Amino acid sequence: MVQKSSRHSIAAKGTPKKSEITRERLLSTTEILFADKGYSGTSLAEITRYAGVTKGLFYYYFSDKEALFDAIVERYFDAHAEVLINAISGERTLSEKLHRALDGYLDIVEVNPLLIRIIQHEACSESEQMRKISNLLKPILTLGNEMLGAYLPSEGPFSPRHFFLSVFGMGMSYFVYAPLLEELWGLDPLGWDRCAERRKHLHGVVDSLVNTYFRSGETPSIPIRLDQEEQ
Repeated sequence: MVQKSSRHSIAAKGTPKKSEITRERLLSTTEILFADKGYSGTSLAEITRYAGVTKGLFYYYFSDKEALFDAIVERYFDAHAEVLINAISGERTLSEKLHRALDGYLDIVEVNPLLIRIIQHEACSESEQMRKISNLLKPILTLGNEMLGAYLPSEGPFSPRHFFLSVFGMGMSYFVYAPLLEELWGLDPLGWDRCAERRKHLHGVVDSLVNTYFRSGETPSIPIRLDQEEQ
């Protein structure tokens, strides 16, 4: 069953032209289908039928289904990279960088929750799309390492890759499991009030992690937990 989208696209501002509206309709319709059925489970015939366009018009905008998939995920990762670049630039404390990065990331996924489900779906498929996502993620992880590398050991359980995954994984999981949470909670977890509640929770978790990992704010140090284990 195809679900209704609550997305507001990552799109250019201003009054869109008719061609832009049609292209956006193809993107938004396909996001719903890919999130529900996955890339391999969605046919071009389904895309054109649900988008209300002919195959000829589809090929005016995209060479094939793969090109459409690329357009959907690339703009998400481009937006995510821009968020991290803005967060790590300038003279800010580590805590400020993390909170800025988290806010920017949530700004993206709160209005594009289906993108997270598409990524999760394909990440488990071991398909060509999974490899594409992997390549798109690499610069994101590089930026994360750049933000955290001066404060954490390069390897081990307290390395930047684990810290980065913990923070942004908490953000992703909420949107991946949103349909299940709606059944469990009896309310819409993607409503603005619930998203604001979740955002506040995540900022609190970030504060707790920073306070636990670092003894004195921005001074790199061995995590307290590791100190305790060595005693």
